[in-house]
Amino acid sequence: MLLALLPVLLLAVGLSLLLSTAQRADDGGVNRQLAEVSAKLIAAAATPALLAQQSESLAWQLEPLFLQSHALRLQLFDPQGERLLMLERELLDSPYQLTLVQAIRPPQHAVSEEPLGRLVIDFMAVAEPAPQRLFPPLAIPLALLGLLLTLGVAWWLARGLTLPLEAIILAVQRMKKGDFSTRVQVASRGELLSLERGFNAMARELENSRKRMKQKIDQATGDLTQTMEELEIKNVELDLARKRAIDASRVKSEFLANMSHEIRTPMHGVIGFTELLLKLELSQEQRQLVKNISTSARGLLGIINNILDYSKLEHEAQQPVNALFNVENCCDEAVAMLSPTAHDKGLELNLLFYADVPRMLIGDEVRIRQILVNLLSNAVKFTDQGEVVLRVMVEAEQGERCTLFFSISDTGIGIPPEEVQKLFRSFHQGDPSARRRFGGTGLGLSICRKLAELLGGEIGVSSEVGVGSLFYLSLPLGKPSHVDPLPPPPFAGHHARLLCSDRSTTLALSHRLQALGMEVTSNSVTYPLPSTSVSWDLVVIACSGAELRSGVAQQAVARWRSGQDLPVLALLSSSERATLEYFEELFGVTSATQPISLEALTHVLQRALGEEQDVVAGSAYPQYSGDSRFQGLRVLAVDDHPINLELITALLATRGVSVDAVASGREAIHAAKAGHYALIVMDVHMPEVSGIDATLQIREEEATERRTPIIALTADITPATRDRVAQAGMDGLLVKPLDEKKFWSLFASLLERDTAFAATVTQEILPETVPLAEEEGGGEAPAVAVAAAHDSKEVSVRDLEAALRITGGKRDLVERMFQQFMSELEEQWQQLEQLYAESNFQALGNSAHRLKGGASICALPEFIHAVEQLEQSAKAKEAEATSASMAALRLATQHLQQLL
Repeated sequence: MLLALLPVLLLAVGLSLLLSTAQRADDGGVNRQLAEVSAKLIAAAATPALLAQQSESLAWQLEPLFLQSHALRLQLFDPQGERLLMLERELLDSPYQLTLVQAIRPPQHAVSEEPLGRLVIDFMAVAEPAPQRLFPPLAIPLALLGLLLTLGVAWWLARGLTLPLEAIILAVQRMKKGDFSTRVQVASRGELLSLERGFNAMARELENSRKRMKQKIDQATGDLTQTMEELEIKNVELDLARKRAIDASRVKSEFLANMSHEIRTPMHGVIGFTELLLKLELSQEQRQLVKNISTSARGLLGIINNILDYSKLEHEAQQPVNALFNVENCCDEAVAMLSPTAHDKGLELNLLFYADVPRMLIGDEVRIRQILVNLLSNAVKFTDQGEVVLRVMVEAEQGERCTLFFSISDTGIGIPPEEVQKLFRSFHQGDPSARRRFGGTGLGLSICRKLAELLGGEIGVSSEVGVGSLFYLSLPLGKPSHVDPLPPPPFAGHHARLLCSDRSTTLALSHRLQALGMEVTSNSVTYPLPSTSVSWDLVVIACSGAELRSGVAQQAVARWRSGQDLPVLALLSSSERATLEYFEELFGVTSATQPISLEALTHVLQRALGEEQDVVAGSAYPQYSGDSRFQGLRVLAVDDHPINLELITALLATRGVSVDAVASGREAIHAAKAGHYALIVMDVHMPEVSGIDATLQIREEEATERRTPIIALTADITPATRDRVAQAGMDGLLVKPLDEKKFWSLFASLLERDTAFAATVTQEILPETVPLAEEEGGGEAPAVAVAAAHDSKEVSVRDLEAALRITGGKRDLVERMFQQFMSELEEQWQQLEQLYAESNFQALGNSAHRLKGGASICALPEFIHAVEQLEQSAKAKEAEATSASMAALRLATQHLQQLL
């Protein structure tokens, strides 16, 4: 309130001071003007006397003027400063004085302009008139009176303004605390009346809004409660659906496993019969045909397995199986599988394998071949004319890694740009018309992409509609630390003349012939005439399918065959044996199918040059002599079954390895503690102390600077067993019955960590996980194909070929292991009978598992099938099924006894 009056007070005081100051200023100005006028009059009066130099007359001339003015003192000085006259009044001590100095100058017409003198006058300031002097004293009382009146009016006005405002402020504070029922009394006028009414209206609206909000919150809470109850019901339903989905997935997995077994069983039969044929004495052509059948069957088996494993690629973590493999052979096999289809369509299919590409690299051969086969199959499928070319080149090479670049180009229909991005999706097949024309499931490229990602590579495509497509695969592969030096090229020093009208085929064959050591001269024109000056050892004519159909091929071969007495090799884009025989019989040339693998080309060149025997009686089982790289190594073999021990000992002995054999996990612990072994081969399932428990004990007692590699042997390939093997610290896992190639692959790769010797094969290097050394593309462990039928009569009693394959072709070892198995079978059978009578299902299942291991080594399909059923039913503690399994096993035992 007082602060509001402060400006008024300051204004009044300021106005009073302003008026007083203005009055004083006006008085001072008037006094000075009067003094200046008087000084000028006195100076004018003194001028004539000074001009006349009559100083004595100055007094009576100036005195009247001095008295009339307000001057207190008058002094006149000459130019030299000497005082000529001084007049004074009595009031010399007045505080109000004004001193003026006036120079006296001659008139304008005077000869000299020098000053005549100087007049100094002291004036007395004139006092303020009486009415004006009274103004400042009256201003202060008047200001105080105005201030008092202002305070009174302000207090009266403030009382009517502040009281309503204070009431409103109190009401706002109560509303702030949540009391929306607060109202103010409407008793004011003017703007305050509007403010009070507005406040009350706002309070009513806030109170109503609060009530409406509370109603909505109550309703939302009820709805939310109902929704939560519905969600709980949905969660229960989803949980039940999840459990049903898990059950359905389990059923699907079981179905896939059964289908895999049912499909793979006849495929193993096909592969087995081709292996039997390969052991017969065959001509080179027959052997090559059988090899093609075997290659196609294995490729089909791999495709079947990978398609059946599509769900695993989608939902499970897969591990690539890395092994040393021949990259060129892998590509040859992929091309050979698609050659018949390409020939039927009149296409040229070629492999350009560049000379700087390493032949031996470490990778997953099965999956790489599947990717190539799939991409080549699509290229051939969507190409009606022209060619399909597989190129293999080195993209990057550094240290122990080598990145290969595979490209498959075709001259097919091409792919629209909008379809390229969708091409690798599952079940996507692009244009509907193409889908109806070419068929397919749309899974091939999706599987290729997943496999490429699994192998750490990259797959892509570039295409132009109507021109063709190019699919590429960039794949990092390992380089072995050592590879046995290749033998010298078999045809070094030979000179071949290559005739071909197709540029890609010319390049492919030139690379192949040069890789075999031949010097190659290719044609610059299509099929030139024979030359009289011959410096070649062989003429190679490569003819396309179109040239075969048009007769150009026959004319070219006939011309060169009759014009020169040189061996002629005709490579024809045809898979028909009749066509090849026709050329050989009619023109007397050596013929073969184009494209041709390096191995097949070697054989046909030997045949064309007369350097090969017509009949080859090769053995499917190579015999190994002592290997200097393995000789002197000391290995511990652990297995509770003597047959398994004998097999392991025999396999290791073929390479000069010294073996200490023990029959239990406890003995293995003591042997590992007492001796220094390069490697331990450990059976997983053994009585008392299992292989896993023995491994854990060995790892605990090992010194930190020495870690002995341990290979696990088991017929159980379930994920649980794999995990237990990995957690126990084992370095590799092999499935019974042993495959000799896989055994040495894993053996060499594990020893390669601790020794500097060169490994022929690197496989199953397990830095973090323990993948299985499985069959190509498959997940079934036994090499012996066991039928899924429950009637054991449909399964063979003994598979000698499988047994020979297990032992590396050692027939005497096969017979010795079989005799030993049969000699122990009676005692083990009695033990099974006793455990069954005691209903000791756990021990019965373990004994059956041990018996299955020996049967697998000896390749006894019927017995294996029966003992597997017994193991499963006993571990499941199903009395009725166990009884049936015992009967089936008894029958299988009788069948074995009949073989003795």
